[in-house]
Amino acid sequence: MASAQVPNEPPKLTSAVLEDKTKPEEDNDFCWPQTSYGDCWRLLLTGFTDNKVTPSKINKYTLNLDQAVSLLESVVTVGKGVELLNTVQRVHDRGLTVMKDSLIFAIAYCTCCKEQTVKKRGFEMMLKICTRSVSFLTFIDYREKVCKHVRGTTGWSKGLRSAVKKWYLSHETTELAKLVTEYPRHNKWSHRDVLRLAHIPPSNECQKIIFSFLIVGLKKTSELFKNESDDASQKLLVLLEELTAVKKAQNASEIVPFMDKLKLPWDFVSYNLYHEVELWEEMIAVMPFDVMIQNTTRMAKMKLLEGDNRTKKAFMKRCLDKKQIGDSGIHPFQVLMQREFYSNAINDTKRKPSWKVNREIVVSLNLALAFSMECNLKSSGKRFLVALDASDSMKAHIVNNDHIQCHTTAAMIALCIARAENKVVVKAFSRELEEVKITAETKVDEIVKKLTEVQLGGCDCSRPLIYAKSNKIKVDVFVVVTDKETWSGKTNPFDALKQYRKALKIPAKLVVVMLNPDGATGEGIVSNPQDRGILLITGFSAGMAKVMSNFSKYPY
Repeated sequence: MASAQVPNEPPKLTSAVLEDKTKPEEDNDFCWPQTSYGDCWRLLLTGFTDNKVTPSKINKYTLNLDQAVSLLESVVTVGKGVELLNTVQRVHDRGLTVMKDSLIFAIAYCTCCKEQTVKKRGFEMMLKICTRSVSFLTFIDYREKVCKHVRGTTGWSKGLRSAVKKWYLSHETTELAKLVTEYPRHNKWSHRDVLRLAHIPPSNECQKIIFSFLIVGLKKTSELFKNESDDASQKLLVLLEELTAVKKAQNASEIVPFMDKLKLPWDFVSYNLYHEVELWEEMIAVMPFDVMIQNTTRMAKMKLLEGDNRTKKAFMKRCLDKKQIGDSGIHPFQVLMQREFYSNAINDTKRKPSWKVNREIVVSLNLALAFSMECNLKSSGKRFLVALDASDSMKAHIVNNDHIQCHTTAAMIALCIARAENKVVVKAFSRELEEVKITAETKVDEIVKKLTEVQLGGCDCSRPLIYAKSNKIKVDVFVVVTDKETWSGKTNPFDALKQYRKALKIPAKLVVVMLNPDGATGEGIVSNPQDRGILLITGFSAGMAKVMSNFSKYPY
């Protein structure tokens, strides 16, 4: 058990959309009732309406338009549109969602409905949540799709034009210039398209310059306004020239001087420049911490983490900065993946060592991993029973990653739960469920070693439920981590979960993580769509960890 201090449980969401309607009742064997409210909650938190989630669904997110529209319609048409939007606001403010696009879609739908109060509130929410250019253009794209789907129109109404006008004109000139150049286009939409459809009259000379820049380009705008005597206009023209130079830079030397001077976010850096050694040498000390960690192997391939160079020193220094790691909010699994990538030193294409592993870097990543677990894991206040598959097949790699093994991932999942929560039992599948003791000092590699020493036994995700029921152990969330085998026993996992709920009068949930599901057994039985208290995850990533956390913490 972890002895780490547990944060206070976050306040409950009080929206009428999500309160009471999702509470399990004794007369249905403590299954989550099948109402649209619970499905809507799942959509806001994960971006999906079903109970099966994969990393690929998040990496290449595609919203099911028909299902999402039908779901939101069932909530809005019964007079719950404003409550839905209030819930969207709280989910966004607390950073609960895995996919922000699902929140933007909900807002876009509400701005298309007939209820004027909901529509007005939706446009207000758009201005609060879609503060970045990419979010704003995503909203424009979703709204057109929803309007075509619901009404058969493009949706460019007076209300939308008014909201778009407020988005552009409410930003200070310098901020607006940075916003529209950071992401001038997203999906099929550009700011040029939006301005032409919205017919926005600029309210001052600087806005006129920015709008001209977006519609006709920098060269023609410079010619049109070069004789302006206004000092602010001339400064804005210079700023637009610098921002355009940053976006079009062909090498790092062209971009580095402007990043600090103009206080630009990392998204201004073109991915095409990531191969430039100078970029990492000059930006290592100021780039976001999670960006630095995610590019550990990229810098290793460039030989920047070897010897006694300044890049290596800056990397190690930042890994030792506990406050910075806490502020970044990086999930421990992200750090673990990069440690495994770096330690393996394998090139994905050539499948041979690509760099010399430096022990100091490995130690630094281990410390960053420890700090991220200490600072960035939040408690749900729930009671957990975690069961880990200890079979030899867990030495295989997880399905979405060729560098990290299943048993390492399983150990990390158990360790994160044990460090975050203060009521956790960890078991390994053997002939009987064998206890795995985890303390605040336990490391991932130590858990992996313990798992390899466990006597083999079939993985049956109903066994932890049966064990807890027989021993009257109070559990809110069961977590089973396996490579592919989920059902090798006599009792159906779904039936075992219902029996446990009924016997102990606890609306328990079940999370099954299948790390390498090729040839899986019983997958369809585990991911029963009739029970909102079951979640099936195939593969794993830091995003999946957030899905698990939300699923455990809040009613579905």
